[in-house]
Amino acid sequence: MTAAKEIQDIICAYEEARKQRKQVALATVVKVEGSSYRKPGARMLITDSGQLTGSISGGCLEGDTMRKAFLVMATGKPAMITYDTMEDEEEKPAASPGCNGIIHIWIQPLHDDDACNPVLLLKEFIARRRSAVLTTVLNAEPLSGICTGSSFLYFDGDQANNNEPLTPFKNRVRALLGRQSSTFIPYVINGSACHVFVEHLDPPLAIIVVGAGNDAIPLTQVAGMLGWHITVVDGRPGFVTSARFPQAHKLLVARAGNILAGLHIDTQTVAVLMTHNYTYDLQTLRELAGSPIDYIGILGPRKKHNKMLSELEQSGTFLTLEQRSKIYGPSGLDIGAESPAEIALSIISEIKKIMSGHSGMRLRDKDTAIHEHTQLSLAS
Repeated sequence: MTAAKEIQDIICAYEEARKQRKQVALATVVKVEGSSYRKPGARMLITDSGQLTGSISGGCLEGDTMRKAFLVMATGKPAMITYDTMEDEEEKPAASPGCNGIIHIWIQPLHDDDACNPVLLLKEFIARRRSAVLTTVLNAEPLSGICTGSSFLYFDGDQANNNEPLTPFKNRVRALLGRQSSTFIPYVINGSACHVFVEHLDPPLAIIVVGAGNDAIPLTQVAGMLGWHITVVDGRPGFVTSARFPQAHKLLVARAGNILAGLHIDTQTVAVLMTHNYTYDLQTLRELAGSPIDYIGILGPRKKHNKMLSELEQSGTFLTLEQRSKIYGPSGLDIGAESPAEIALSIISEIKKIMSGHSGMRLRDKDTAIHEHTQLSLAS
């Protein structure tokens, strides 16, 4: 799943840097051999004044990468740099990174008038809220007809910035839209060999918080830290205010059973019912159960959850097994949460677990790498 907050922070930092007429470069992890703190797709924006936004490691590579980015900005030429953190433990310096992997980082200068500017393409991706594939062409030969460092954004069925040399490539990129993987691959463009970094992007999660009580505030705060799109819904105008929910992108005052009319829902949308008004929650559940939402959390005890499902059936609303499987009541993971802030952490953690398709197990018990790097093929 895309690190949405990091992308949004980079977009904001880029726009501010351009207003100040600063030179800017973008460093992107494009390949990892072994293990690393960040996986391919991690980014860091660097300005000529040394401001850093985002990260490419746990802090051990940022300083040296910044110095190399200054050279890239000065020459106007992109560069690939490689950090090998797999040295023999006895010879490794005390300050050496502890990632135990080989990390390839692509650094490129950015310009507003470049149709292949990856930050501008990421901004379009965020605005469209659709899954996409971002490709970056590395070390292309002059005969390929395409510039080294060019980036292209593909949505299902169309390409955001058109370029004729990559037209044959578009058909193969479509196959990656459903795989949710990023990879570094060799490719041939117009008979010339090059490497292409192919990154799958999912839009930020959108969370609908149904209920504007005090316990909803920390839930929106945690979601805001993650860069999720936040909507707060309640029937009480005095509670649904920007003063109470400054992180919310949308505030909606709606009667029970009539919230969908004011919302856009897609497969990256989740909802949490926490009005503490049983009737309001019940009517909202009836409304949301038939939507594309993959996670509907219900705050409260299991008895409330079971009672709601029973009353829905008694009133003629029969849910399929698939619809029932998307309802999580009580909402959250068992982490011993007591306070509103702890409960918010529990709920957000469960949502992240469900929507990313991960187990939620302790990392120390995992017998494989934390980040799996899948090598995909786009051979002709």
